[in-house]
Amino acid sequence: MNKRTIGILIKAAIVLLGISGLICCIVMRRILDYILPGFSLITHNMWLCSLYICAVPCFVALVPAWSIAGNIQKNKSFCKENAKNTKIIGCLMAADTVLVVITNTLLFAAGRSFFALFISFSLIIAIFLAISICAFALSSLLENATVLQDQSDYTI
Repeated sequence: MNKRTIGILIKAAIVLLGISGLICCIVMRRILDYILPGFSLITHNMWLCSLYICAVPCFVALVPAWSIAGNIQKNKSFCKENAKNTKIIGCLMAADTVLVVITNTLLFAAGRSFFALFISFSLIIAIFLAISICAFALSSLLENATVLQDQSDYTI
């Protein structure tokens, strides 16, 4: 499979992720009705706001991911721009991890959540943290690969 095809497939995956995220945001009120039965409208609105706030870094991370896919299409996989964009994605996921921890803790402390939901968010936190760590590691590897690529290009 050539780089152009891989770039197109990555861009298609990014579009699907964005659409899936938008659909989740649109139907979130119904999901909350299922997850939080019997809670007041204020509780639902607090959860809705916190989930929308936590979704922002995820949607923003799609922009540097799109740039990385574009560079892969141009056969520029190992470049400083990809390393920088990967680091940005890592920072966004780390920020999202912090947001999820803060909002979940605040909602639980305010009595707007329950223990099982509080514990289940630990899985989401672990996933975001893992994505963040992997992005930072990949960024470091891309920086190293960029140096090696530059050395290889200038070797006769």
